[in-house]
Amino acid sequence: MEKLIEQLGDKDPVIRDDGAYVSLEKFIKSEDNDAESNSLLYGQLLKEIEQKGKSIEHILKRSFCALVLSVVIFEDHKRFGNLSSSELKDVFEVIKDYINNEECLIEKDEKLGWIHCFAHIGDVLSTLVIHKNSNLSGEIVSLISGFEKRDLLGPDSLERFNAPLSLAKALGKCS
Repeated sequence: MEKLIEQLGDKDPVIRDDGAYVSLEKFIKSEDNDAESNSLLYGQLLKEIEQKGKSIEHILKRSFCALVLSVVIFEDHKRFGNLSSSELKDVFEVIKDYINNEECLIEKDEKLGWIHCFAHIGDVLSTLVIHKNSNLSGEIVSLISGFEKRDLLGPDSLERFNAPLSLAKALGKCS
């Protein structure tokens, strides 16, 4: 798993998107992924998202680790229910820090492919809204509503970044 997580920061979209991401997603959704493996991945991915490097490899790795983390959280919601409200709050705090500090607003680059930092953040926030052990909807709605760079996001990033707002409303988890 460590090698695949490392490859999430690769500048080659074939290695990152078609290789590492697809392999991790398949594993997470497979019967081979048990509650313990899912929890270990949760910890590894959260640690990677906290890294502050400014190189494109760091940006890609944070972004794609966030995307994989959204799959981990969703699988926990669907199959395991092991992530506590406290652990989900930890994810929210890391993502809040990420939002406040990430400077890369690029959706896609001709050579690097999808970068999608804010789209992938939206994916994580969406899974936090729906997770059965989460009580973060109000905080997530406030975070997204108060985000000052929203007008600078591309259309796909904006749609996915705003998705938790619609989810929270649809699930009756916010006013």
